[in-house]
Amino acid sequence: AEDATGATIASGTAGTDDSAVIQAAITAAPVRGTVEIAPGSYIITSEIEIRKHLNIRGDNPVLTSTISGVSDKYVFRCLGYTSDPISLEESASPAGEGSWQTITIPESMELSPGMLVILCDDTLWNPADYETLKTAEIHHVQSVDGTVVTLSDRLIHTYEVGNNATITAITPIEVHISGLTLIGPSRTEEAYGIRFSRTVSSTILNCTMSNFGCLACAISDSYGATVSNCTIYQCSRDGVGYGIGLINATTNTMVTTNHMWDCRHCFTLGGNNTRGQSRGVAVTNNIFTTGISAAIDAHPQCEDILVSGNKISNGWSGVGTLIGAKNITIVGNESRGCL
Repeated sequence: AEDATGATIASGTAGTDDSAVIQAAITAAPVRGTVEIAPGSYIITSEIEIRKHLNIRGDNPVLTSTISGVSDKYVFRCLGYTSDPISLEESASPAGEGSWQTITIPESMELSPGMLVILCDDTLWNPADYETLKTAEIHHVQSVDGTVVTLSDRLIHTYEVGNNATITAITPIEVHISGLTLIGPSRTEEAYGIRFSRTVSSTILNCTMSNFGCLACAISDSYGATVSNCTIYQCSRDGVGYGIGLINATTNTMVTTNHMWDCRHCFTLGGNNTRGQSRGVAVTNNIFTTGISAAIDAHPQCEDILVSGNKISNGWSGVGTLIGAKNITIVGNESRGCL
C-alpha cells in the first residue's frame, strides 16, 4: 500500500497479509480521504474496520473472504461513535405544522450540527408481537443553541420524561464504497459482507457481493444511506440469508437499481428487538429474482416503506413480498410467478 506521494504505508505477502495491508491504508488515510484498491485478487482473512469519513474505491478488484463461522464479522465494518443514553429532563413531542422540530437536551449533553440522536422511552412498539421492542427514532441534528436542538425532520412520537425518555448521541461517519467485488466463502456458510453502523449519507455503489450466507449488506442505526447499482446473489443460509438488511432505527434509506438473486430474502428489515424502527425506506427499481422465500421480507418494525418499480420473479415459496409497516406504499411493481 502506498500513499499519494508513492511512499510505502504497509507491505506483505499477497494472499496472506492483504487484510492487514488494506487496514493500514485505511488507518493512514486522512479524514474524508480516498483509499483506492487496485485491480487484482485479494484474500480477506480478518475484518477491516473504518471509523472515520472515508471513500473506498476500486476498479473491480476481487476481495475473497475466508471469514466464516464467526458471528457478526464483516469484510468491511463502518462504525460511527456513540455514547450511553442520557435521561431527558423535558419531554419531546412532534412539532406543529409550519414549525421546525426542536427538543431540549440536558445541560450536561454536548451536541453539534451533523450529529445524530436517538430518542426512546419505555413505550413498546407492538407488545402483541414484540414484547421487548421499545419505540425509538433516529434524527439528524441541524443546529444547536444552548440546550435547544433543532432537528432536520419532525418527531413521529412523543417521548415522555415520566416514561423514562432518553436521548443517545451519535457521532456518525460518512463512508462511500464503490467498484468492489466481494466474494464470501459460500452461499450457506455463516459469513457477512459490508456493515454500516451509525453512519450518515453513506453509499454502496456499483459493487458485486456474493456467497455471504448470512447477510451481504447490513445498515444499522444510520441516516440517509443508499445502496445502488449493485449485484448481490447467493446469500442463502437457512433461517437467515439476506441480500440487504436494515436494522433498528435506520432512517431515510434508498435501495435502488440493484439486481439480487438466489438469496433467502433479497431485502429485509427488522432489528434485535431492543429499540428503534426503520422509517423513510424506499425500495425502488430493483430486479429481485429467485428468492428462496419472499424476495422482500419487511418485518413489522417499520414506520413507513415505499416499494415501487421493482421486478420480482419466481420466489420459491410463490410469495414475492411480505411487508409489515404502519404506512405501506406499493406501486408500479411487476411480479412474475409469485404474489
